[in-house]
Amino acid sequence: MKNMKHIFTLLLFLFTMVLHAQIVITEISYNPPESGVDSLEYIEIYNASENEMDLDGWYFSSGVEYTFSNTSLMPGDYFVVAVNINAMQSVLSTSADLFIGALTNGGELIELADDGGNIIDVVDYSDSGDWPSSANGTDGGGSSIELCDVDSDNNVGSNWRAADNQLGVFAGDNEYLGTPGFANTVVCNEVTFMPMSIEDASMVDAEGVLINAGSNAEIQGIVHGVNINPEGLQFTLINENNEGIGVYAGSDNLGYEVVEGDLITIQGGLGQFNGLAQINPVSISLDASGMDTVAPNEVSALGEETESSLVTFTGASIVDVDQWGSGTSGFNVEVSNGTETITLRIDNDVDLFTMSAPDGLFDVTGIGGQFDQNSPYLEGYQLLPRYSADIKPLSNIEPIIDNSVIAIMPNPVRNMLVWTTLIEENNVDHVQIYSWTGERILVTSSRSIDVSNLSPGTYILKASTSNGVSIQKFIKL
Repeated sequence: MKNMKHIFTLLLFLFTMVLHAQIVITEISYNPPESGVDSLEYIEIYNASENEMDLDGWYFSSGVEYTFSNTSLMPGDYFVVAVNINAMQSVLSTSADLFIGALTNGGELIELADDGGNIIDVVDYSDSGDWPSSANGTDGGGSSIELCDVDSDNNVGSNWRAADNQLGVFAGDNEYLGTPGFANTVVCNEVTFMPMSIEDASMVDAEGVLINAGSNAEIQGIVHGVNINPEGLQFTLINENNEGIGVYAGSDNLGYEVVEGDLITIQGGLGQFNGLAQINPVSISLDASGMDTVAPNEVSALGEETESSLVTFTGASIVDVDQWGSGTSGFNVEVSNGTETITLRIDNDVDLFTMSAPDGLFDVTGIGGQFDQNSPYLEGYQLLPRYSADIKPLSNIEPIIDNSVIAIMPNPVRNMLVWTTLIEENNVDHVQIYSWTGERILVTSSRSIDVSNLSPGTYILKASTSNGVSIQKFIKL
C-alpha cells in the first residue's frame, strides 16, 4: 500500500509538472529603441495548455523580480510584465503588471517558478549566436524577440525571431515591432519557393499526374482571361511559349485584381484539381502591365498538350443548340469541326454566359481546361472562351441558305474532290473553295476538283444557286 501511495504521489507530481510546463515565455523586449532609460522592457508569458492555470504565488526566480498575485490564465491567454506599466499603456496601448529590475542588453537568464519553487520555464536569451541580434532588427533596432512556436524549446535561440509586427510607434527612425499581449507573428520554418518555369511547374507523367505536386514554386507569366472566381482567384498564367498553368485561390484575392496582360510573379503550392495543374498562390507581385497575350495555337482536337494554353478550334458548329445556356454556374456545350467534337465550357463570369448561341460556322479561341475526376487524368478536356470576342463567325462566307443542294465526296479527301447537284432545278455552274479564315482559294466549274496541293485542314465549298447559297464543309488530309 505504501508503494502504491508513492506511485500515486509521483504521478500527481508529474501531471502537475506537465500542466505547469505549458506556461511558456513567448516574447522578450530587452533593449527597446528609445534613448536614455529603457521604459518599454517587457516579458510575455502564454498559457499553451487546455486548462485554466492559477498562477497565484508564481514568481520570476531569475532575471527580474515579480510575484503573481490573484492571477489566473485561461487557455490561449497572454500575460505581460514590464518595467514601466504607464509607458506600456501610453506608448504601446498594452496593459501590464510591474516588475522590479531591468533586462540586460547582452542577454541573461530568465526563470519562471511556481509557488512551490519548481522551475517551470527557462530562457537564457542572448544577442549573439543563434539568437536574433541587432543585425536582425532587435537589440536597440526596434524589435522585441518572439518565440516562433509555443511548442518548441524556447531556450534555443534558433526558435526565436526578431518581431515583424509594426506597432505604428517610433523612437527616432526606429519603429517598435512586437505583439505584447497577443499572438506572435514570426515564422521560423520559412517556406522556400523554388523558381520554376511554367513548363516544369505543369509537367505531368504518362497518366496525367502532376510530377511536382506538393512542391512550393515561384513562377512568372502573363495573365490570360478573366477572373472566374470573384470570391477569390481563378485565371490562367501563360508564358511566351504558350505553356500555361491554372491559378486558384478559394476566398482570397491576395490584394490582386485580375487584368489580362499583367506580367506577374506568383509564389505558392503546386497541385491538381480534376486533372488540371494549378498553383495555389500565397503571394502575387505585379511586375508589368499591358503585355501582349500569346498568339493562339490552331488545333483540331483537345488533349493534354492544350491544357492551360491559348488555342483556336477552327470551323466549329454547335452540335445541340439546346445545350447553350442550360446551367447556372456555367454550362457545357459540344461543338464539332466535322471530324472532332469538343466541349466548350462557358463560365457564368464571362460575357458569353448571357449571350445567344452563335449561328452557323465559327472559330472559337479559349484556354484549354480539364475536368477529369479520376486518375489517370487523360480525359475531360475542355475549351474555355474568355469573352465574346473569342467566337468569330466566318463572316467572309455568305450565310447558308440551303445545305441540301449539293453533295461532295469523298470527305475527308486527299486528292480529287467531286461535287454533284442533288436538286435538278437548282442550276449550279461553278463553285468556290474558301479556307476557314474566309480566304477564297479557287473558283471552278469542274465537278472534279484537284485539292492535292491544299494544306491539311478544314475548308468550305460554296455553291450559288437560283435559290440562294449552299455550302459544304470538307476536310483535306
